[in-house]
Amino acid sequence: MKYAILDIGANSIRLCVYEGTKNNFKTLFTKKVMAGLAYYVKNDEMSNQGIIEASNVINEFKELVNNFNIENFHIFATASFRNITNTEFVVEEIEKLTGETIEVISGEDEALYGFTGAKLKVKAKSGIVIDIGGGSTEIVDFEKDKVNYAQSLPIGSLNLYSMYVSEFLPTDKEQRNIKNKIQKILKDVDIKQTNTICGVGGTIKAALKLTNSYFKLNKDNTIIKREQMEEIKKILLNKPQKAKNIIIKACPDRVHTIIPGILIVDEILKRTNAKEIVVSKYGVREGYLCQKIMQ
Repeated sequence: MKYAILDIGANSIRLCVYEGTKNNFKTLFTKKVMAGLAYYVKNDEMSNQGIIEASNVINEFKELVNNFNIENFHIFATASFRNITNTEFVVEEIEKLTGETIEVISGEDEALYGFTGAKLKVKAKSGIVIDIGGGSTEIVDFEKDKVNYAQSLPIGSLNLYSMYVSEFLPTDKEQRNIKNKIQKILKDVDIKQTNTICGVGGTIKAALKLTNSYFKLNKDNTIIKREQMEEIKKILLNKPQKAKNIIIKACPDRVHTIIPGILIVDEILKRTNAKEIVVSKYGVREGYLCQKIMQ
């Protein structure tokens, strides 16, 4: 059986099509649009233009799904809709324009789905899972395959960029403002010490692409060493021209958001004292598929 899942995020909208059963499925194809819905949020409300942009992308993907005769089509939204004050209105309007039902998942559920997806590929028994999206960051602490806590934080790569960055890359002052915001949000979050972090989501995958490209590693490498991240961070923050070059080469679709995202990663690495990040191919969408759809 085939399943199509559309994930509406603050930065991108991604369609993934799967085939198989809960314990044995494969990804047939994925497609994403960098819709940047966070740009359409002012005073915590999404504008009509944002509603139209989201609806147009959904209808485009809907047509693709219909062409493949996939009946199991599910749409969920994360921080893009969760963190606005007119969520109900936005969802109702988009549903009218697309004819599709949209589920807005909670921050805790997003974190748990990310954990479930990550565990399909990463076999660590204990540690933490982080998912840095455009509008939020999820952290899951787990021990012996059991979740101790799951939480969602209101900082993401795109909303930090929107709040603090005025040009292409953040200035020294803007970098400090972003760091201060991250530290303020993480100040009261109890993150345990761990040797290895499991990372999922677009920011972490972009960081892996930067690492593999810059250090000329095999594209199948899934591990980011702490010292590698430290070297890349120094370039991104202190050498603007070189930063532009390596970003455009490795992850051009993240050109505006990768530095705020890396600063979140850096702060979590410092607080956990982790030596590496293991990047999982699977994350929230696959966790949602297994827990919610393939029951």
